[in-house]
Amino acid sequence: LASRAEDDARLAGVAPPLGRLTAAAFAPDGAQLAVGGAAGDVRALSWPSLQEVPLAAGVAHGDTINALAYSEDGALLVSTGADGKCVVRAAAGGGQANDLGALLSGAAKGSLRGAAFASGRLFTGCNVKGEGHVVKWRLTSEGAAVEQRRRIFREPLTSLAAGDAEGGGALVAAGSSEGDVMLLTGGLATRSLYRAAHGIFVTAVAVAPGGLAAASVSADAGVRVLRAPRGSVGTLGSLLFLLALMIITIAAAVLVVQAHLLVAAPPCTM
Repeated sequence: LASRAEDDARLAGVAPPLGRLTAAAFAPDGAQLAVGGAAGDVRALSWPSLQEVPLAAGVAHGDTINALAYSEDGALLVSTGADGKCVVRAAAGGGQANDLGALLSGAAKGSLRGAAFASGRLFTGCNVKGEGHVVKWRLTSEGAAVEQRRRIFREPLTSLAAGDAEGGGALVAAGSSEGDVMLLTGGLATRSLYRAAHGIFVTAVAVAPGGLAAASVSADAGVRVLRAPRGSVGTLGSLLFLLALMIITIAAAVLVVQAHLLVAAPPCTM
């Protein structure tokens, strides 16, 4: 393996200079490296030769890149930036780059932050009026469409990741500006909510292979590894809670009736 000094020297030799980098991602096959910078530029480099791969023209970012993600087949490269855009383009170049944020309107319009592919879908964070949402997208050759959307935080979402889960489906992880971390299913049902997982905003999250756990890091310099419980707290957990509550209520009612009958019964006489 090359040393860090050798890697730095190779990256420094890329022309034009890459500048200050703020995000990076490898394609699934490891043959391409995407990097994003503080100026809003996104570039793709073949790996390990570091030859630049031309990207599609069209929509560009005007501010710092905060996330990069390749589709599971490596065909698409998605970026989100501090300007609130989520730009989708062909990883091999050609075609036209498009901003998914332009598809949101009205009350759904917001600043997109964070992007990840899992289980054949694209997941992005979206902050609307200071509240964090997760948006699930379906991308096809005909275009993009919102498949599902859910508000998960009453404060801004600061980071997002997703990965395939064992047995099918996906695990989505999101962090907030208040240090909370939420784990969700691919259907955006809650798997687990870790309140105050960190003392300050979450800077990054990652999903373990198989979706069994997630990791989060924060500006508090802390790292948490968070177990993803099986099932959905939002659906199955709620049904089990209601069932248990119903059983307890019925049992209490039976006890009350029995106690009333016992008190009301006339005393036995010989």
